[in-house]
Amino acid sequence: MIYMDQPIESKMQDCLKRTEFSKQLAKAILSYTKKDNFAISLCGKWGSGKTSILNMVIEEIKDIAKDKSETEKPIIVKFNPWNYSDSSQLISQFFLEIQQELKIHDNGKNMKEVGNALQRYSSVWEYTKYIPKVGKYFKLLNGAFKGVGEHLAEKANERNSLAEQRKKVIEALGGLKRKIIIIIDDIDRLNNEQICLIFQLVNSVAGFPNMIYLLSFDRNVVARALQKEQNCNGEEYLEKIIQVPFEVPEANHSLICDIFSNRYCNILFNETRMETNFERNYWESILDKCISPFLNSIRDVNRIINTFEFKYNLMRNEINPIDLIALTTLQVCAPTIHEWIYNNSYLLMGSTENCGDATGKEVQEEQEHYLKICENVYRENASLMMNVLQTLFPCFSFKTGRYIYEKETEHELRRKNKVASKDRFERYFNLSLEDIKITQNQVENTIYIYSEEELRKYFDVLIESNALLDYLNELLAFAPEIPETRRKFFVLELIKLQAKNEALNVQTNSFTISVYKCAECIDEILKHGKKEDNVDILMALIESADFNTLPSISKLMETLSFCYGRHGYKKTNSGGIVEEAELEKIEPMFLEKMKMIGENRCIFDYEDIGPIYRLWNNLDKMSWNKYVKTMLLHPVNVPKYLSMCASVWSDGRTRGWDFSEKTFAEYIGANEAYEKILSIKNTKDFSLLEHCFKEVAVAYYIWYCQSEKDRHNITKELVNAIIPQWEENAYVSES
Repeated sequence: MIYMDQPIESKMQDCLKRTEFSKQLAKAILSYTKKDNFAISLCGKWGSGKTSILNMVIEEIKDIAKDKSETEKPIIVKFNPWNYSDSSQLISQFFLEIQQELKIHDNGKNMKEVGNALQRYSSVWEYTKYIPKVGKYFKLLNGAFKGVGEHLAEKANERNSLAEQRKKVIEALGGLKRKIIIIIDDIDRLNNEQICLIFQLVNSVAGFPNMIYLLSFDRNVVARALQKEQNCNGEEYLEKIIQVPFEVPEANHSLICDIFSNRYCNILFNETRMETNFERNYWESILDKCISPFLNSIRDVNRIINTFEFKYNLMRNEINPIDLIALTTLQVCAPTIHEWIYNNSYLLMGSTENCGDATGKEVQEEQEHYLKICENVYRENASLMMNVLQTLFPCFSFKTGRYIYEKETEHELRRKNKVASKDRFERYFNLSLEDIKITQNQVENTIYIYSEEELRKYFDVLIESNALLDYLNELLAFAPEIPETRRKFFVLELIKLQAKNEALNVQTNSFTISVYKCAECIDEILKHGKKEDNVDILMALIESADFNTLPSISKLMETLSFCYGRHGYKKTNSGGIVEEAELEKIEPMFLEKMKMIGENRCIFDYEDIGPIYRLWNNLDKMSWNKYVKTMLLHPVNVPKYLSMCASVWSDGRTRGWDFSEKTFAEYIGANEAYEKILSIKNTKDFSLLEHCFKEVAVAYYIWYCQSEKDRHNITKELVNAIIPQWEENAYVSES
């Protein structure tokens, strides 16, 4: 809902506890029993609640006077001068509204006399020019009192006609037992001339007995206007006119914050939607440091909440609602801070894990540096701006010495949609769903809802639309959210996806990081699972392994060997996803699976054979040696084996190959390798090789044929220029 910036009408709506003040003000007005003209002011800033207090004062006056007789009850006239843009209308409308109110209470001879006297007095104003700064506005009135005006026209030039009519008004009002309470609100909305006119009206034109004026305005605005128009001290001018000044009581700040919090929570937690994963501690910190200092009135609350609700309805699933309300507060109440954040994102984003270490002196220097920046950006309160930045941005907080954060990783910032995430920052400022390739709803559908078939179809769509990497980046952040019952399902499907994507890369001779992102996602999913469940997942992976998925599973198994320092690997600091004792039981199963797949397909067909070779060799060196020597009996497998042994170099402009006999001599000599490659040159067997193996075959051929000093210049350009010749000759020889 939209919160309109409207004053309350009754004390029943009072949430800022100003009812008691309103009662006392009403009693003060009614306790004035003298006949003299009397003026009271209620001063406060725009949005401080002046009109709401006036409404409660009127309500209280009526309540107190309800038991009085009709001839004693006060008459209340509410005059809104800002309804009239033309200054010349103010006086005529003022008297007209009083007369209309008097007609409502017309219950006796005295009241009629007052009405008639006021009517004649106001009519004279059509012709008067005698009061400086006032007369000029009343040369021609609307004709509201035209009948009386025509009657008095012949006397308009008599200087005493105005004084005469005024005297009659004073006599008529003096005979009343009732007070006329005239309330003029929002005087500070008028232009300078009109403001001056209102106070001349109260002081001179309509300064009659039994009239009590209750005037509401921003004192600073009015004082400046009076000073400019009257060429005098505005404050002193007010002191001469206002007998009793009141200031709007300062709103209880905690009450304003409570109202803000309630309205905010009503948006997040209503009947139709429930914000999940709400970080209460983080919210309390944001409210205290980034919101509360800017809340000075209900108007502030309304402006912030209305703006927030619009943004939230637009982007609710793609942002963190706590960060959004903080930034909305800045946008509304401190736009210079909001703009600086947007223009300096590179100084703020990131998690504490990327901050590195800094000495106490370096941290102090950072503090002083940014405090100076804050002083230039937000002169009102540089320390407040610093607190805001430190609360919203953990990396900045850490660098400037405020260690208030748990160490959220980049993945956690991303999963929680924090503004501090490098992948989330921009959306808080452009508020566009068009730039979001993968929505949170899409990720959640894959995590919680999709079946195997649906997930595979979705993966195909991602590959076709070149959005797979975007999805995997999102999944990496949401991996901890995957339910335990779906972890195995997800890992199995990601292994297949990784294998499929890797095969596509080989076929197109391309490189993509999505293959490694798949592996990273699998690792992240298993890392957040129970070790006993991970044993079951690993066994299921091995059982379902085929030629396509074996490389991905072998990389996972090798990572586990790294963790525990098995088979001569250096032990890493990271813990394994299964216990080492369980790994010892799983490894023999994996060895048998590698052997079984190797019997049906050549292991060397993989572009990256490294993990399979190392694991098989470490687990059963004898069977590995036998397997390699058997495969190398077929010449077509030699370039595949050599691709594992070749050195690939790059100088930034191009890349190439180099070979060292000691890397492959255990299984085949340099001369034998050359002879076998020579035997497939210009044959169909060469043409059927994957392009990457064709490159190694030609590169080795050149390397073997060249002298020692020229062997380091085997470039990709040279190799790929020769490959078509070998293929063309193959078809010639076949024909």
